[in-house]
Amino acid sequence: MLIPSGLSTPWGIAEYIGTETISANLSGANTVVSGEDGYFILVLGYLLVASGDIEVAFESENGTVVSGPYDIAANGGNISTPVGLGQFVCNKNEDLILDLGGPIHVGGHIVYALVRGGN
Repeated sequence: MLIPSGLSTPWGIAEYIGTETISANLSGANTVVSGEDGYFILVLGYLLVASGDIEVAFESENGTVVSGPYDIAANGGNISTPVGLGQFVCNKNEDLILDLGGPIHVGGHIVYALVRGGN
């Protein structure tokens, strides 16, 4: 669900703010948020919980690591509370990916903004 916004960020104006549930278990790339034409996906906050020991990283669709990697212990997690200016951003027009270091279930949620920006 996306709601209109007007939040000013270093990357431009966040036109929409949304949330997504995270449920991934494939080793490698797992799409968390699909990219939109003309927008950056700016992560405001997230929660990750893993069912086993695993290394994870957030990436842009082209494989550029934008946050991490993080080591998460079995039944442990990683939380990053929402920050108004945003924490990290993926490349314009690209999906936000959660890259898993193995076939371990990782769940949680993410709060993000769609920012229309320049390059």
